[in-house]
Amino acid sequence: MQYRLNRPQNASFQADVCIAFLQSLSQILHIEFSEDIRQQIINTGNRPARMAISSEKRTFDTLEIKPNIPEAKHFKLARKTLANLIKESGVQEGNYELQKAKDIINPLADFFREKIHATIRSMNREHLLQFVIKNYDAYVTEDHRKKKNIMLSLQHEVNYNRTEKLSKQSTEFNRMSANYRYLLECALSLNTKSKTIPATDDILQLLADIDWLIVLYNASDILHNDIDVGGLNIDNFYIPQVFFSEDREIKEDKFSEEQAGYKLGYNLNDNDSVESDIINENLDVLDRIFQQDLGFKYSSLLAVFSILFQWARLNQIELNLSYQATRADMVTTLLNSNTNLINEEVDKIIDFLILNPNKIRKLLGADSEYFDVPISDHNKRDHRYNIRPLIEISNNNIIWGAAAAYRAGTIWIAHIANGYLPAEFEWSHISHEVGKIKESIEKQLEITTFDIVKRFATQIKLGIDFKKRFPKKKFPDVGDFDTLAYFPDSNTWLNIECKYNQPYYCIKDMRRLREKIFGRGDKRGQIGKIEKRIDFLAENYNNLRTLLNWSEPADNHEVKFIHLYISRQIYWWLRYPPYETNINFVQIDALEAWLQENL
Repeated sequence: MQYRLNRPQNASFQADVCIAFLQSLSQILHIEFSEDIRQQIINTGNRPARMAISSEKRTFDTLEIKPNIPEAKHFKLARKTLANLIKESGVQEGNYELQKAKDIINPLADFFREKIHATIRSMNREHLLQFVIKNYDAYVTEDHRKKKNIMLSLQHEVNYNRTEKLSKQSTEFNRMSANYRYLLECALSLNTKSKTIPATDDILQLLADIDWLIVLYNASDILHNDIDVGGLNIDNFYIPQVFFSEDREIKEDKFSEEQAGYKLGYNLNDNDSVESDIINENLDVLDRIFQQDLGFKYSSLLAVFSILFQWARLNQIELNLSYQATRADMVTTLLNSNTNLINEEVDKIIDFLILNPNKIRKLLGADSEYFDVPISDHNKRDHRYNIRPLIEISNNNIIWGAAAAYRAGTIWIAHIANGYLPAEFEWSHISHEVGKIKESIEKQLEITTFDIVKRFATQIKLGIDFKKRFPKKKFPDVGDFDTLAYFPDSNTWLNIECKYNQPYYCIKDMRRLREKIFGRGDKRGQIGKIEKRIDFLAENYNNLRTLLNWSEPADNHEVKFIHLYISRQIYWWLRYPPYETNINFVQIDALEAWLQENL
């Protein structure tokens, strides 16, 4: 049975089980099981499989239990508390937009934040931290399992929409995990001395309150950064409802499902993805520069992460939601688990990975503390739970969750592999080398794009600058065409620009990315430079074709221009630009499918 359900090719196993079941049932009930019905069931065996069985090694050592998360009653009570604050502030029923909305949202967030901080201060800090660490780990583990199951379901038929299910799971995880991290970071930074042990229900209510606080913060940031038009609706019961443009929710759902489809590999060519292999290509260099700037090797940092998230199996203890050890015991276990680690390095790595309560609310380059956990920033936050998963508690022991350690390790690998540090650390040697990784990815993106288009075109150029290539023609300086191709059969020009931009992780960075790509005010950013090449091509295409010795158009087709912007991944603004453009935005590993459909 295991063999037939391991990556099954069709539904023959289900058909055989069904036949065996009906044969047994017919004997028990003395009902005839006709050959005709049997044959019909056998014929279904050629259909796609409806089930599969597989086994995999545990990714990280977290006990799988259902996490404690707020229920509907907690969110309703949080909303009621907000309504009372609104009523007491004298705000009247109605719709408030833009600045008027911000004038209500910001004081409301201030009041609610103070209430949340007061509640956190009233609770025993260590108990609260352990609750959050354990339940955050349980929540990460549950999310990991659910997403893994959706990915594994690609082996067989399902009766649900995978992209929709993965999209909803990702959205919900991003929301609730942010609430957990805020609570942990806030509790650490407030450094409360209370001895009151809170009830589980009180902590869940606190998480629901935090959920609403983050809604208010995000609404204010979206309006402040001009991400979308919107505001605040207050009904006759003073219940608040944040709203944005009429089609915002539809756009968000559509975009989220597109991203989920990419994660599932729909319409992608895996061979066309652009990745950097830092472990095989850059590890020695990264080790050297990490040693220079931080006093430990990069490979040693990754080794420590690996041991932290496999703590139970390496120590041959039972799985748990969190692990706790003295520094001395932690050092001993780390050294025993990996003979390449040395004592001095391990001590420095432990210090590096401890989330410092005094730095959580400080941004890089700032002397003073922020008024709250600065969740509206990302690149300036060097002390956040996602990248420093060790927590030092009152008895000087260190506590951590295996899932949190695993996530932190993947961030330190993925960010550097993508050519960016997890924050804007001022590490001269590391920053320089990581910048070189980004440059290599940008070059690889251009070459991969060219190689993909070569599957469709014979008249094609890579990185051609006509001003430099034909100086006697006195062409204007419009820069180089990353890929330029011509299809004489349809008289079609394909003009491609390749860009690799740093992903955004907060609303402020979302605005910066928009301005980098599309510009601000009269300046049109990257798009403005592409538009110069578009205009140049439209004015000179006959001359360019002659200069390149490319074929004349086969028939009397009207000339057609296709302009593409190729990136490693699709961002919000590439699907919903701030202004109209005739440029198509395509993810690199989806380019082949796009060309097949549109050429």
